[in-house]
Amino acid sequence: MSAISLAGVGYRYPGAVAPTLSGIDLVVDAGRIVVLEGPSGGGKTTLLRVLAGLAPAFHGGEAWGAASVAGLDLRTAAPGLVAQRVGFLFQEPEAQGVLFVVEGQMVLTLAGARHEMAAGGYAYLPPGAAWSLRNESTNPVRFHWVRKAYERVEGIAAPEAFVTS
Repeated sequence: MSAISLAGVGYRYPGAVAPTLSGIDLVVDAGRIVVLEGPSGGGKTTLLRVLAGLAPAFHGGEAWGAASVAGLDLRTAAPGLVAQRVGFLFQEPEAQGVLFVVEGQMVLTLAGARHEMAAGGYAYLPPGAAWSLRNESTNPVRFHWVRKAYERVEGIAAPEAFVTS
């Protein structure tokens, strides 16, 4: 089974004449890493919103085509169910973040180092840190993620990243 399967997927925002996405076909097998790149305004974020079950559920508009992610048919799955299996984080290089694992286990890769985090695990992610999250089990993982703008102060270095589990 594919982790992501899209066939003829399209999406139009409310009030838009032209679709932002049209005729998207994509198959991604489990365990694969995919880079989604393109120009600003090219539909990258919109595609991620569709894959995460946010569009059209929260953004309105109209979606079409066949789409399944993590074994869920995005045409019929409730957004809350999709959110238990799929998520994405916006790129914001000047934001700092905090992760706190509430339930389950996940893997945080931070600056190339792998950290297995379980319930009670905590991580501070400084601005500009290279990191990724992965749920390597079939069980759901629940975590809180807080991000906020980091304001640099002349003469004071940004805090270092750290992980506890």
